[in-house]
Amino acid sequence: MSVHYSIETISSDKDTNFTAALAQNAIENESLSFPSDYSTVNINKLKINSIAVQADFTNTGAALDLEVVFWNTDGYSNTDLDTDGYIASVLFSNSDARQIAGSGQYYYESENSFKSPIYYEDADGTGELHVGLVNRSATTFHADDTIKLSFVVEPIL
Repeated sequence: MSVHYSIETISSDKDTNFTAALAQNAIENESLSFPSDYSTVNINKLKINSIAVQADFTNTGAALDLEVVFWNTDGYSNTDLDTDGYIASVLFSNSDARQIAGSGQYYYESENSFKSPIYYEDADGTGELHVGLVNRSATTFHADDTIKLSFVVEPIL
């Protein structure tokens, strides 16, 4: 029997992921679950084809410069270089953030700084995409604001 695995989207949850206030250059790390059918057959390698960021900066007051960092384990940015699993990062400039009708949510796409695809391996075998969000702006990201990251991925069989 042949099984076909398609392109999927892995998204953070605005209510449970990336909820802390972030000062300039601060990072919050999260582990986002792979699609359930990927984990069923132990797929741990992905191609990340695109990234979208959707944010409500109502309390922060302005669009921010952001960086999305990829780690290959949930050890994230460990001080031991043998343990630290840095893969790649993508920058999102506040000048790239767009709004509809000049108000409401901001939308960022990875079209300007993305070296597509990013080859990702979940080295700790947890079936998760280990990702960090860094605020690169002088303005602090307010904890009461919300952000959602979405990654279009396809399995590497």
